[in-house]
Formats: sequence, structure tokens, C-alpha cells
Amino acid sequence: MNFYASSASSSYRALVLHLSTFFANMIANVPVAAARFATEIQKLFARLQTGPTLTISTFEISVGSLYPGESTRVAVVVSSLVSRPVETFLRVDRGAEGFGDWNISTCSVLTLAPFASRTIDLSVKAPMACHEGELRAALVVKADSGQELTVSARGKVVLPRVRCGRELYCEETRMVVIPVVARLRLGPQNIRLPFSNVGGRTMKLAFAVHENVPCQEHIRKSIESGSYWIEYYCIPGEMEMRPEDTGLLGLVVKLLGTIPHHRHGKVRDRKVLTAKVRGTQLVWLFLLDMVFL
Repeated sequence: MNFYASSASSSYRALVLHLSTFFANMIANVPVAAARFATEIQKLFARLQTGPTLTISTFEISVGSLYPGESTRVAVVVSSLVSRPVETFLRVDRGAEGFGDWNISTCSVLTLAPFASRTIDLSVKAPMACHEGELRAALVVKADSGQELTVSARGKVVLPRVRCGRELYCEETRMVVIPVVARLRLGPQNIRLPFSNVGGRTMKLAFAVHENVPCQEHIRKSIESGSYWIEYYCIPGEMEMRPEDTGLLGLVVKLLGTIPHHRHGKVRDRKVLTAKVRGTQLVWLFLLDMVFL
């Protein structure tokens, strides 16, 4: 009888000890569980709220007209509308018909402080294409609440056009040729060449005369003359031209040393005149066909 009473008493004490330990652990973990529960509720509430989380300064931007190889950037301001930090995800969607190299200045994920704003720079570089085309992309801004905003970005690639009032097309060299006649005498001579900007944008041109340039074989053969006793340079070296403007380029030709004798009484020389658009990799080649009488 005493044996059974002792066993029951031991089992009872073990059960009481187990239950007390269980409730003690549950009470100790209440603050942690409550904090996690509150965090989850806050996240759920943020996703279920009807008001917007973010706003942007514009839904459509234009980068204007770009020359091949030229780059520019535009700014978009993203603002938070809520009293909590907002995790924001950014990406550039070029689409199936995307044209141009688009990039954003910040990382793809950023956190906005409550009611704070952030400026995002969207840059684009026009491809080195020999044809005109449309620049098109979309900046997608997505909040952690699920709200998604899209900024449409557009522009176009245009080809600048430069013409000389004296130019001719030569089938032999497949180049634009500028015939120039000068006097066979010592000293500098200033020959004025008219150039026109027939494109739709203002551009700055840098002019230079080259003895020889890396180019195709049929062009290289046509400009090799070896007549290094004639010096060429341009005044001014640069010209800024607005659309449909015409400017005069001073081609200074200076004969140095002894003029060689020629059985026909004239000397012919060929050089390459280049016109480079500043800020791009575009260069025009003009073959100077010089005849000295």
C-alpha cells in the first residue's frame, strides 16, 4: 500500500514539474513571439493598404536627339508616401525592340526612409549605327508593397550631315572630293571653303588635314603623294554650327623650300581633310584634290 502511494506521489511531482517548466518557457518567449507577430502584421498591413506607397516626378521623359556614340542622362525623383522605410526595386526594361545602351546610376535595390525622396539618373548611349532609329526603354520602380510604377523613356538617333559647297563625288576613290586650285609660289595662301550644317542639331566640328589616314586600300592609294614640302592647316580649327548654318573654313596652304619642276607647269597634291563632331566618334572624310598652277 505504501509502495503504490509512493509511486503515485512521484508521478504527480514529475507532472507538476513538467507543466511548470513548459509554462515558464512559454511565458519567457512571449515577448519574442509578440515582436515577430507584430512585424508580420505590419508587413501584411503594408501589402493590404489601399493607398500608394511611392510616387514619381514624371511618367514620361525624353532624351532628345543623339548622334551615334553620344550619351546623355535624365533624372527621375522617387518619393515615399508612408511613415515606414520602403524597400524599392529598380530595373530597366529595354523591350524586344530596345535600341541604345540604358543604365541607372544607383544600385537595383534601395531603401527609402519615411517620406523621403531619391533622385535616380537614367543614362543612355546611342549605338554607333549608320542609320537613324528610335531610342526607347522603360524604368520600372517597384515597392515592397507590390506597387509598380513605370517611366517611359524615349529619344532618337539622328545622323549629322555636313556638306562643302565645293564638294564633288569621285567614282575612282569613292570619296567626296574638294577640288582646290592654288598658285605655285612660296609663302602661305588662305583658301576659303564653305561648309554647311544640313542636319537638325547644333554641332561643333574640329577640322584637320592629314598626310595619310588608315582607311580602305583604294582610298589609301589615291592619297599617297609623298609631297611633304607642302604644309596644310585649318583656321579656325573648330567651328560651331547651328542647323542650316554655313561657315567659312580657312585652308592655309604653305609651300616650303624649293618648288620641284614639273613638265606640265603644275603640281598636283592630295590630302585628306577630316571634320570630327565633338563629343562623338563621327568623322567626315573629304579628299582635297590640290592643283598648283
